Parts: sequence; C-alpha cells; structure tokens
Amino acid sequence: MAKSEPNNLPQESVKQLLDNQTRELEIRAQETKLREKELDQNHEIAVKSLQAQEKWVNRLPNERRKDWTTLAIIGGIFSLMVAALIIYLFHIGESEAAKYILAIISSAIVSGGGGFGFGFHKGKKSNNSQEISE
Repeated sequence: MAKSEPNNLPQESVKQLLDNQTRELEIRAQETKLREKELDQNHEIAVKSLQAQEKWVNRLPNERRKDWTTLAIIGGIFSLMVAALIIYLFHIGESEAAKYILAIISSAIVSGGGGFGFGFHKGKKSNNSQEISE
C-alpha cells in the first residue's frame, strides 16, 4: 500500500475559503437582525390588531344601534321591493312566477330560522358543558 501524502492545500485556496466563511457569517448575522426586526414588526401589528378588535367589540351602544338601524332600513327596502315585485306579478297575471318567488322566500326563511335555532341550541349546549367542567 502506498503511503498517502497529506493534502496540502495552496495558501490561496485556504484564504479564499476563510473569506467565504467570513462572508457567510456576516450574511447570517444580517439575516438574524432582519428576523429580529420582522418579529418586532409582527408584534406591533398584532398589538394594533388587538386594539382595533377591542375598539370594535367595545363600541358605544349608540354606534351599535346605528348599525342595527341601517340593517333594518336596508332589509325593509329589500322586503318592500320583493313585495312590490310579487304584487306586480300577480297584477299582470304571472301568478305562477309570483308563487315560485314566494316558495323560494318562504323556504329561505324556514331553513334560515332552522339553522339559526340549531346553532343557538348547539351554542347553548356547549356553553353549559363548559360551565360544568369549570
């Protein structure tokens, strides 16, 4: 067996390797600083988001009443438009179309009410079980 000679790297290659590793360490240090900055910014964003949610939840009663009033006005206008359409369809002799629209609206009301009742019942059940477990 031949004796293996130690690999003597040229000095230039070793110097280049060390320079590359030094640059890599500098780049990693910059990445770490950027990650810290990103985490700080994400923390600030999260705090601002929580403040906005708290502001939304804890609004004044007058503001909440204003929202419900606006929704009631929009719902009333929509109901009047649908009622006017149904009356107009009966007036021009398109009673089948009017009955079809009434069937769609009544099924939407029944299914929506049932879904709301089911969700309300489920929510009530889960709240009771949480109170018992505490």
